[in-house]
Amino acid sequence: MKIAFFGDSITEGFPGTAYIELLREKLSGHELLNFGKGGDTVLSLFKRIQNLDLPENLDISFVWVGVNDVIVKTSWIYPWLRRMRRQQWSRSVEEFRSHYRGLLDFLSVRTMHLLTAPPLFIGEDVGNEWNRRLEDLSRIISEQTDVCSNGDFIDLRGVLFPLLAGKDVCPFVPTTGIQAVRNVLFGSSQDNKDDQENGRELFYTIDGIHLNNEGARIVADVLFEAVQRKITDS
Repeated sequence: MKIAFFGDSITEGFPGTAYIELLREKLSGHELLNFGKGGDTVLSLFKRIQNLDLPENLDISFVWVGVNDVIVKTSWIYPWLRRMRRQQWSRSVEEFRSHYRGLLDFLSVRTMHLLTAPPLFIGEDVGNEWNRRLEDLSRIISEQTDVCSNGDFIDLRGVLFPLLAGKDVCPFVPTTGIQAVRNVLFGSSQDNKDDQENGRELFYTIDGIHLNNEGARIVADVLFEAVQRKITDS
């Protein structure tokens, strides 16, 4: 099977641990195509994939995007970075809904099965302002996926959030320019990842956003089960 993954830096696998590499081990008999790009918003992803030379007859497409449409509101550095990279973000939930609808319409006719997931974290304190905003986008993603005849919503928030219940979660959110640049420059180093997790007492991310080893393992396990169901259905 040809399985394509569309998303931002979490899908690209830098910084942090790449969940796709764990999936490759589990799905060694299939072709996994990584179309993730750091910083992508729903609109920049939609524009970018229209210019990609996508394979014909994709069996499964997985879309995981949205966190960058909210992270831009946490610090001046993120809008600057998005503008530098020409990655325009949604200014409202209505814009996000429209852009996400266009993204799904584009992909749904190019793949047999379309899987989507909600943006996960901006900080592991699930009750903070930014995660509440992500919850609004999550509902939109679920609603828009339900409209697609070949779409299935994978509730990764519903898997990971309960695991944080009762834990002494760290309130850290990477909102300063120095933190953002540091994460991009050094986030792929295993030593640095361990230092960030231990120093900040994070459980599933290296910085409140990008997956650590445990977070990537959980995501890979959930996606593996979802893909296996589609393989069985085909």
